[in-house]
Amino acid sequence: LSRQAVSNLTWIWNPAGPAAGAYYPGPYWVDWIGLNCGSLNGSFDTFYGNFSADTFQKPVMLLDLALSGPATATALIGSAKNHKAVRGILFTGTERLPDPAVLETLRKQPFSNRAFISSPFGFLKSDAPGRSGCISGERGNFRFTESDFYIRGIAYNPGHDWRDGNIPLTRRQLEKDFTLIRQMGANTIRRYGSSIYDRNVLNLAQEHGLKVLFGFFFDPAVDYYRDSAKIEAYISEVESSVKHYRGHPAVLGWVLGNETWGQLKKKFGKPYLVKVRQHYVKMIELLAQRIHRLDPSHPVLTGMEHIGHQLPGELWAFRTGAPSVDIIAINSYYRQNVSRMEELIAKLDPSRPYIVSEFGPKGYWEAELNTVSNGLLAEETETEKSEWYREQWEEYVLKHKGSNLGGVAYCWRDRLEGSLTWFGLMDHKGRLKPSYFSLKQCWTGDHTPQPAVTRIQHPHEIVPGREYDFTAVSAPESGDLRYEWSLYRNDYLEEINNIRLQDESSHVKVTIPEAPGRYRLYLHASAPDGKVFTCSVAMEVK
Repeated sequence: LSRQAVSNLTWIWNPAGPAAGAYYPGPYWVDWIGLNCGSLNGSFDTFYGNFSADTFQKPVMLLDLALSGPATATALIGSAKNHKAVRGILFTGTERLPDPAVLETLRKQPFSNRAFISSPFGFLKSDAPGRSGCISGERGNFRFTESDFYIRGIAYNPGHDWRDGNIPLTRRQLEKDFTLIRQMGANTIRRYGSSIYDRNVLNLAQEHGLKVLFGFFFDPAVDYYRDSAKIEAYISEVESSVKHYRGHPAVLGWVLGNETWGQLKKKFGKPYLVKVRQHYVKMIELLAQRIHRLDPSHPVLTGMEHIGHQLPGELWAFRTGAPSVDIIAINSYYRQNVSRMEELIAKLDPSRPYIVSEFGPKGYWEAELNTVSNGLLAEETETEKSEWYREQWEEYVLKHKGSNLGGVAYCWRDRLEGSLTWFGLMDHKGRLKPSYFSLKQCWTGDHTPQPAVTRIQHPHEIVPGREYDFTAVSAPESGDLRYEWSLYRNDYLEEINNIRLQDESSHVKVTIPEAPGRYRLYLHASAPDGKVFTCSVAMEVK
């Protein structure tokens, strides 16, 4: 079904009896637990308790109800509301509702603050006039109408939020960063939301010969089906920024949202999620049309998330519901995903180009695709990351030029996501990592030798309170390196001062914390010329 771009489905698992837990397929495959109540006799509390439905960690939907009138409906709701997992009722046919007053009762006494939904859940289709004229060609030879510009981009994340370090984007900081970005051969930066730094960013980008993908953040916690005030605020924000900066020569395009459609699943459950997503797409289409009227010279993009079986349905939703979007922007990290991107888009949305709007180290969010060591998430080495950046650019971006308009490497500076060092072409102190030079070689042909710390040698089993040896294993050609070690608790990003340096800083002794939790030991190995190599090892105290 996923391969056919079917996404507006709600999977209701209907257990046959109280022993159903023995064959429960698991939460990944199930949206709701469905309990047949059509032949309910006696107490609802007794009936519900027999199933121990709370143990499934999913909301419960009552199915096949035979309600004779408002009083019966009210009584059932009164009983069901005592069980917090019960969140919905499904009627299988109008013949079960002989009295219209039953519906009115349900409307007045919903299980949550959600609207009572009696309309179909099909795709919303737009009869919009379509895309702007700033993209030319057909699949295989798409191009920007005004030039043969091909995006070699960097996700410029500083200054967005606390995870990015809250670095003030002064002119001096932007001068330093944009000089390095230009020297590596990049021609574009991507920003994720409007801010007080917009004018600085655009002006300095123009001075350094860089284009800007100007982004707008749309919160995935917003109910786009009901929260009309928030939608109007977003529309006002977008229109204001477009009017203000549409004439700036650094603007390359307007990016509406980043992974919002996909991330809505974390806030809303099915089937209500389908409605929220539909109306999010509707908002994107409205914004695309308005931007085209305000600024016909720049394309409109929208940001998608390439996760598991989700992308086909997302592509189809925007193909049918947002035809005025000029370019599809897809964030993709795992080999199993990015290697299929070209095929999926050719099948599901072939009439417009795409960009790989984020690519970089293998992610941490898809459990079945992650690298795990001793049951803990393992971070790739800098060597593995830099080789993967290069391969993604050459094999999955540049190779499909003409179908896509380029790609954006994620991200410029280390951020507190996944780990302290998971993403980033430079570390928190502004030192360049091997991935920077790997991309520089792709884009300029310049090869720069890198220090190489292959891994941290560590014990495979630990006991709280005991001291253990950890050693950085470096390649012989790495030269004179300075080693910096730190231990953090993952839960609160709390630094733990349990490290004792030895005569050579490549070797440390670490006292394992007593407090239960997950921790990560970090190593920054820096060369005299300012390059840095990072790696980490995870540990768990039980």
